[in-house]
Amino acid sequence: MSKPRTILIALLVLALSACERPAKPVPVETLLSPMPVVATATATVIAVLPTEAMSQATATATGPAATATTVASPTETSQPSTAMVQPPAPTASTQPLTPPATAIPPTATAVPPTATPEPMRIAFAPGTTSIALQGNIGAQSVDRYVLSAQANQLMEVNVAATAPNVRLFVLGSDGVVLKSGLIGPPSFRGVLPTTQDYLIYIAADGQATAYTLGVVIPQRLSFAPNATQMGLDGSYPITGEQYYVLRAAGGQLMDVQVMTVASSAMLAIYGADGVVLKEAGVAGPFFRGTLPATQDYILRIAGPSGAPYSLSILIPQRIIFDAGATSAVVEGDLAPQDNRAYVVHMAAGQTLDVRATAPPESVRLIIYGVDGDVLRSGMAGTPDYRGQVRTTQDYIISVSAAQQAHYVMTVIIPARITFQPGAISGTAQGTVRAGATNSYVIGASGGQTMSVVLISPVSLLLGIEGNDGVRLKPYQSGGNTWQGILPATQDYWINVLSTGAAGVYQIQVTIQ
Repeated sequence: MSKPRTILIALLVLALSACERPAKPVPVETLLSPMPVVATATATVIAVLPTEAMSQATATATGPAATATTVASPTETSQPSTAMVQPPAPTASTQPLTPPATAIPPTATAVPPTATPEPMRIAFAPGTTSIALQGNIGAQSVDRYVLSAQANQLMEVNVAATAPNVRLFVLGSDGVVLKSGLIGPPSFRGVLPTTQDYLIYIAADGQATAYTLGVVIPQRLSFAPNATQMGLDGSYPITGEQYYVLRAAGGQLMDVQVMTVASSAMLAIYGADGVVLKEAGVAGPFFRGTLPATQDYILRIAGPSGAPYSLSILIPQRIIFDAGATSAVVEGDLAPQDNRAYVVHMAAGQTLDVRATAPPESVRLIIYGVDGDVLRSGMAGTPDYRGQVRTTQDYIISVSAAQQAHYVMTVIIPARITFQPGAISGTAQGTVRAGATNSYVIGASGGQTMSVVLISPVSLLLGIEGNDGVRLKPYQSGGNTWQGILPATQDYWINVLSTGAAGVYQIQVTIQ
């Protein structure tokens, strides 16, 4: 046998003996650890190849003998020995063994997570206070919106959907939740706590649905210091509606007038609690009434886009009498063409006496009921009024000035003295404050004789006059008794004046 053939056989024996040796076991950690796809075939070959065989196979594949075998005699290429010296193991023998611990673990980022879509930013058109957006939402989906708003602004959000089970969530970008969406209808109304972005989420629990998202941020109005009336001019925006909001106290009277050339103009007023004071389609664009609660009130005015309007809001100062008192005094300063309004509640049949002291011809009085009944027009005469009201309601007293003026106004609602049926006398008692006057009225006929006696442990003054202003007993006349024949059929005033300390008293009146 020739030398080359002997070498080739030896190589074949070595290769076969290597294949018959038992493989080393694979560690448990390697089976539990996922292997990358690119390393699977290589790792399998390496794991079952003994170290000793690897050293021999490496020498066989790279030594000079293998090179000589492939070129010694071309006639030997038809023999299978050429293929047998290239088993799978030598393919990996040129790469270093990779310990299982260094295998690259599977990467979870092979499938990137689904990104949350950016919310749609809401922006109001210039000069508007509301916006309406149309949308369609899929089943079990969420539509997202965002808008920027200021602290202390009132915001309303409403969702009208064609399908039920639509929820609304409103929260600040700071994470503060204003509307959770877990209970209640898909609507929100409230004052915003912080200047920031606010997120609005609309969620469809059930089927897909179309919806309309309405957002309102009214313009906040406030009165100037000591003012009781405000006015502003504007024009209806492209949306055809404008929203305003102002805060007022429960029990206050509010008068709102919208003056416009548009015959289709409407006014709606409702509280932040949802109580509607005036519906848009009822009567004209005006309102006058007593507010039920201390809260924000929203005014919605509507008309043709571009049409001008003037909005006037009056909230007069309510006059409250001290316990047992029959009069109150208010005063203030007026700029030229300025006015100040007050309101007082009266019962039908009561007498109202109003007197304003100011420089001559500097102020005017206008007095009218909330039903529009005018008691004093203010067109002429002195700034005073005395008369009996016909209806139980609030009465508005407006003081206006043509020039700058300081005024002091006294409002008197005297207590009425009545006799028991068949009686010719009666009594009244009370406590008068220091420096104040308590007033009473009693109806009597002309020609009757009336006597009045004032009893008090302190020094008080007694005054008597007719409703027509004729004085029967001036304060300065002295004494606390009076008797005389009445000159006319009318109400007669009996006044108790304190010039010093406060005091209790009793009045005895006889008419026969």
